[in-house]
Amino acid sequence: MPEGNVISIAVNPLNGDEVMVAFSNYKIESIYHSTDKGASWTAVSGNLEENGNPQGDGPSIRSVSTMPTPTATLYFAGTSTGLYKTDNLNSNSTIWNQEAENLIGTTISAMVKSRRDGFIAIGTHGNGAFTGNIDFSNSTPKALIGIEKTQLQVNESTNFISRSIGDGINSWNWSFEGGTPANSTAKNPTNIKYNQEGTYSVSLTVANPIGEDTQTITTAIIVGAQPVGIDNDIANNSNEDLLIYPNPMVEKSKLEFPNKDNQKYRLIVIDATGKIVRIIENITGNNVIINREQLKPGVHIINLSGEKIYKGKLLVK
Repeated sequence: MPEGNVISIAVNPLNGDEVMVAFSNYKIESIYHSTDKGASWTAVSGNLEENGNPQGDGPSIRSVSTMPTPTATLYFAGTSTGLYKTDNLNSNSTIWNQEAENLIGTTISAMVKSRRDGFIAIGTHGNGAFTGNIDFSNSTPKALIGIEKTQLQVNESTNFISRSIGDGINSWNWSFEGGTPANSTAKNPTNIKYNQEGTYSVSLTVANPIGEDTQTITTAIIVGAQPVGIDNDIANNSNEDLLIYPNPMVEKSKLEFPNKDNQKYRLIVIDATGKIVRIIENITGNNVIINREQLKPGVHIINLSGEKIYKGKLLVK
């Protein structure tokens, strides 16, 4: 991306991997889009640049917003010449269409905020504020599953939330593989209990008068064994064949262990309270990287199980 003034950042409320960033400067590409949490970016300002040329005199971008809908994702851009929208980001060929020309017109649209229920609000310089609603009433809803906690221990429960999009949704049918109860018609089921180790799927079907839609997450819930606790019998790197370094961890640590036949291993990281805080499945090499991410300072148990079992301690600074 260019050097410039980042004036607005918009994250898809249903997909944290998708981000838009806007620059207010003239003479540079104004809007960039990422679908991989910012690891890579594509310029999508398209016809908002004069003749498609970022060196031209296209409008200054002031705000961007993302609105998921049952049928598409809508992208809004508030600019120095009004409000624009597109439902198709196509790199430099993106076509942005002006919205509410008879109301907002070419007034500077300094702030754009939208919600996944179709509500949008625009604040302008000198022409007041405007609100509107995108009509979903003629669309089949889109089923979307929310899970309060995805990594559990045996006999632990979790709650589920319907994050579905659409107007007039009147039924919710849940299916919980391995869960008790196994089914629910509540909008937001609570206290679904898992009694055995394993990886389980969750399915949700929602309906309105127009139609129905189903989402299934095949690896929604991972249930591990009861915590082993912080046992003094497990010395740092208690298995001589298990190497953990650097230890203590600052940003990340690497585990190395014998696995000449490339057997599948499963890594479980347990904190000092006995809570499972990280699970990495299907490790087939002889090493694995543990990134710190949300790991809190303190001692953590490393449990690596497969053809053999390796245990050790990892100290997070």
